[in-house]
Order: sequence, then structure tokens, then C-alpha cells
Amino acid sequence: MTEARPDLDPPAQLIELAREGDLDAFDSLVRQHISRIYALLFRMIGNHEDAEDLTQETFLRAQSSLRWFRGEASFSTWLCRIAVHLSRDHFRKRAGSERSLIESKAPEPRSAAEGPAEESARRELSLGLRASLERLPHKLREAIILRTQEGMEYGEIAEVLAISPQTARVQVMKARRRLEQLLEPWTRDGTSGAVE
Repeated sequence: MTEARPDLDPPAQLIELAREGDLDAFDSLVRQHISRIYALLFRMIGNHEDAEDLTQETFLRAQSSLRWFRGEASFSTWLCRIAVHLSRDHFRKRAGSERSLIESKAPEPRSAAEGPAEESARRELSLGLRASLERLPHKLREAIILRTQEGMEYGEIAEVLAISPQTARVQVMKARRRLEQLLEPWTRDGTSGAVE
């Protein structure tokens, strides 16, 4: 293992060591970020197997491209950018396919107080949300997932998607409006249609 550089903070040291070819350092970076990247890809793709494959591809690409990482964004943001680009490629390849994101949706755990009717309604709404997300244009889906599921601020979304923060805000707003329209059949019974 290459010697640590005292002039860098620990995450920057790992990146620098990985850049120099230290596989242990890169493995540490993978372990730190793999859960987040997998979760992001699963939310984008909706299929466990594809998300796992794309997670592996994200880290392979990161390792081969690490020399070009300039540190202008955080390492995590840079990885998210790679993952988002891979998800776009995945959707382009899949464009003609009739395979649905819904078919791979794992059931969510049922609360103890939830009866069969409530569970059925919640499950139907969950499937409706997944189907509605699938119907969004990819750029809107990316923005809303990064904001609501990943908890990113608009500046971070802008870095990942290579757009301005204002454009990120507009895309999230458009996605929310479109989701409210698409989910109207499930929310018209008087419950709030707002998607947070």
C-alpha cells in the first residue's frame, strides 16, 4: 500500500492513493459508496439485477476514469453522475422493450396495524407511483429521484445532471406536477396529492 499523504484529509487520501493504483484504497472507496449507488440505481431502474449490474459497472468506470476526477464535485457526486449516465444508457437500450419496472417491485413490509384493505390500497398506490415514475421523461425522473429519494440539494442535482441549479429546481417542480396528475386516480378521495 502506498504511503498516506498528511496534507490531505482521509477521503482525499483514499482518492489519491486509489488514483496511484492502490487497490485497497479503491476497495475502501467502493465499500463507502456502494450502498448509496445501488439504491440510486434501483430507484432509477426498478430492477434488482440490473441495479446490481449497473452498480458494478459504475465502479469499474470510476476506477478506469479516476485519473480524470478533478475534485470539483465530491467523489460521491461524481459516482452518482456516472451511475445516472449508465441508467440513461440502460433506458436507451431498453426503449423498445415491453418489460415493466412494476414486475420487479418487491412488496413493502406491512405494518402490524394495517388490515388487508389498507395494505391493498397502499400497495396499489405504491405500484401506481412506480408506474407513474416510469412514465416521466428520464430527465424529470432523474431529478425527482435525486431530490426526494437521495435527499440532494438543487446544487448537487445540478452537478450530477450537468445542468444549472435553476434547471434542476424546474425539473423537480415539473416532475412533481406530472406525478400529481398521474396519481390523481389514487389521490382523488380527498387525500393530499402532493408528492414530497
